[in-house]
Amino acid sequence: MRGRRLAVALGAALLISGAARARAEAGTLVVLVRPPRPSEIVRETITRLSAELRAVGFAVRVADGRPGVEGRTQVEGTAGRAGDEDQPFATIAVLELDTERGAVADVWIADHVTEKTLVRRVELGGSGRSSAASDLAVRSVELLRASLLELSAAQKRTLSSDLARWLDVDPPLAAPAAPSAALTAPCAPSTAPSAARAGPPAAPVDRSAARPPPSAAPSTRPQRSPPAPATGAMLSAGFGVLANGFGAAPTPVFRAGFTPISALTVRVLFAPGIAPAVVSAEAGDVKIRQTAVALDVAHTFFERAWIHPMLALGAGVQQLKIDGEASAPFYNEHHTALMVGLTVGAGLGVRISRSLEAVAEIDAIVGTPEPVVTILHVEAGRAGAVTGIFTIGLSATF
Repeated sequence: MRGRRLAVALGAALLISGAARARAEAGTLVVLVRPPRPSEIVRETITRLSAELRAVGFAVRVADGRPGVEGRTQVEGTAGRAGDEDQPFATIAVLELDTERGAVADVWIADHVTEKTLVRRVELGGSGRSSAASDLAVRSVELLRASLLELSAAQKRTLSSDLARWLDVDPPLAAPAAPSAALTAPCAPSTAPSAARAGPPAAPVDRSAARPPPSAAPSTRPQRSPPAPATGAMLSAGFGVLANGFGAAPTPVFRAGFTPISALTVRVLFAPGIAPAVVSAEAGDVKIRQTAVALDVAHTFFERAWIHPMLALGAGVQQLKIDGEASAPFYNEHHTALMVGLTVGAGLGVRISRSLEAVAEIDAIVGTPEPVVTILHVEAGRAGAVTGIFTIGLSATF
């Protein structure tokens, strides 16, 4: 009698454990539909795909497909009823076909949570069996992940921690073993004839919506995007040339500013007059050192692109120190002049990182009054109304 009670207790424990395990698997169960007569490539694909899915945290069950039934019907027919304990999370079918362009495989995925069905066609070409099977398995997992990214926050909280981390991490870019194209797979009752045909990758389609025409957008691989620009304090330094009617002189150019919002920067420019421009005559030489200070607002266009143009508008002040070095018997003279006016600028930035970029810029100070240099009461040079500052340097945002 004691032995019978022990046997009954062990049996009940096993039943409870099995039921709990079945409920846990049902929450993340993926059903793989195996064709009735799978080729070597499809058979190996199912094996690899099963391992890939288990590695990220799914429970996997392999089911035998029905002969003569299209892929969409195969994957949507396993959805079950809402609330069923054995209702799968998603269903995947890999079907190999022969077309005029050679052997291809259609990867069908029914996401029973978002109620969307996707399909991708992969051309097997001349790839080896192992390479083609690996490519099919990877593409199947990528397609399932693309569908699950549309889960709501509440739905994601029901996933295991492993699956949640898998969805949050960007997948690595893998070179495909063979070129691929996608099929549009609108969801419809399983009795409707298939209207899917070759084309670019399909967008998820609600099963409740009417069937849209196949997408005509070209299939593209993900491209590396430039880093998003930073906002905050800005500092830049570069080599420049300051030029006007007196000639051109090299000068360092410094800028400091603040980026309160994306694409808009308030800046202060400082170009010290280190090297002078020289005006010469028989009675002597005149050296003009020009220092420019400006305040402007710059707007960056296409700021998220690697290369982006910029326009600026502001006001500036230019100081000119004029030192005359006369030949005997004449004497030297020293003067200071100021020009005040508007500044306009244009430039081009090349992003190096989120907070660093190379810049090339030209600024013009349109000022007044125009200083005039005379030697023995004869005009030897005139600044002109426009002073240009050409700069190449680096800009950093903190």
